[in-house]
Amino acid sequence: MENRLLLISMICFLGSCRFELDKDPEMIQFVFYNSDKTVFEEVKIIAFELKNGMLTPVDSVYHYPLKSPSIPYYSNIGIGFLAKDIDSLQSGLFQAIAIKKDSTVFKIPIGEIEGKATKRSFSIEMTSSGIQAQ
Repeated sequence: MENRLLLISMICFLGSCRFELDKDPEMIQFVFYNSDKTVFEEVKIIAFELKNGMLTPVDSVYHYPLKSPSIPYYSNIGIGFLAKDIDSLQSGLFQAIAIKKDSTVFKIPIGEIEGKATKRSFSIEMTSSGIQAQ
């Protein structure tokens, strides 16, 4: 009898609960495409906030392969920020950085930070002559 009451109680409890699965966090994604036979060692994105007319770095993400210190030919690498970390910034920009195997550094601004209106996906093409946003 006790087992039946316990079972009925559990069914009533579980029936009244609404379980929600954890959702994946919203991301601001950056995909670097290596479009020729140039060997790149590292890619990085820096988020800058504009305050009082000055850009201040507030966060960064990078990819540096540890197993083989290079990004393969004709491949891509994706990195990103949690959107909640960037949405609080009212104004700023993202800067993309790619470092070739010979230590040549390419840097370009690739997008603006506009609070919750910030674009969520960016593509960056890497070649021997530089990088450019798509």
